[in-house]
Amino acid sequence: MPPQARALRWLLSTLVALPVVLLVAALAVPRLLDRDWLAREVESALGEAVGRSVRVDGPPSPRLLPRPSLEFGPVLVREGGAGPEVEAARVRLDLAPGPLLGGRVVIADAWVDGLRLHWEDAQTGLRLTLT
Repeated sequence: MPPQARALRWLLSTLVALPVVLLVAALAVPRLLDRDWLAREVESALGEAVGRSVRVDGPPSPRLLPRPSLEFGPVLVREGGAGPEVEAARVRLDLAPGPLLGGRVVIADAWVDGLRLHWEDAQTGLRLTLT
């Protein structure tokens, strides 16, 4: 086989194999992440963002396809002592892929399912729950 034909064959084989390797990596990498560590990171980041204590009870579920996202829940947000308590059954954050390649996490969209707000005033005994 002439060297040009061998080089062309190698190039075509590489071009066919590369998307398959990338697809397998995109499906496998999220499964290899330490979900406990990820849950702690989510709790910390959300707690800093809202200025309250945040607890994520379920393991986060990261995905790269069809778009990078992180789904987790149930989530409980509360203020130490008094104040409203917010619960969500599920939260999904869609991440911007460009900044993610550079090592930055930018939330493009957020969805919240099963939102519940509970507020109780200890002095008056007034209770309010919105679902």
